[in-house]
Amino acid sequence: MPITLFLNVLSMIFKRFLIILIFTFSLGFVFGQTDSVIEHFSTLTNSPEKIRYLCESAGKVVADQPALADKYLLLAESTILPGDSCYLKAMIRLGFVKVYRFQGKLDDALMESNKALLDLKTCENNRLKADILLAKGGICFRLGKNDDAVDALEESEKLMQKLSLDKELSSVYNLLGGVQWARGNYPKAIETFLKTLRLKEKTGDIIGIANVSNNIGIVYDDQKDFKNAISLVSEGSVYLSISQLYFRIAQCS
Repeated sequence: MPITLFLNVLSMIFKRFLIILIFTFSLGFVFGQTDSVIEHFSTLTNSPEKIRYLCESAGKVVADQPALADKYLLLAESTILPGDSCYLKAMIRLGFVKVYRFQGKLDDALMESNKALLDLKTCENNRLKADILLAKGGICFRLGKNDDAVDALEESEKLMQKLSLDKELSSVYNLLGGVQWARGNYPKAIETFLKTLRLKEKTGDIIGIANVSNNIGIVYDDQKDFKNAISLVSEGSVYLSISQLYFRIAQCS
């Protein structure tokens, strides 16, 4: 009996090693070169460290290479061990949410965000939960599910306020402002966008200031308040020009 148990454990370890080996080979084959992320991954010693590293790496490439991000996340998924914390699974699911979003698979992204929130039922991680709710709110907004978007975003807002996450909180307010705008509740939209604007100014996000100023200007335009519309859109254009100037200076230095 002990021999049978030993063989089963050995078989499981071999299968896990084989999965990792296949992923490593396929990444190098598909992208035509040895992947430095996978090389570094192979030097890490424990599964939580490996999973966090792969999720961070996926986040860096997901906007431009969602297929590569997907590969990293699949490898992270295969790395989870039975005793690992459930928040690691939720972290991987959030990565898949972003992959699906950039691929335009919004229904799949929403389904994955709900699964991630379920994973966190058994282990508390408010920071991760706030990020998942923010992502879910944005997806629901794009799908036209405004009530679900507000529910997710307001829950995310409470968590981010407790955690003092000003940058992420500004994204919550920006989406809530978008929901109110879509509903035709222009005064509430402006009020919420102004919260975003104050946080963007606090964090020094020049491009964010430009975008939010432009949003407020368009809401004023929808209300036929052309004076304020011109003022805010012009302000947004100034900030955008400043950000472009900083970008050119950075390139020259």
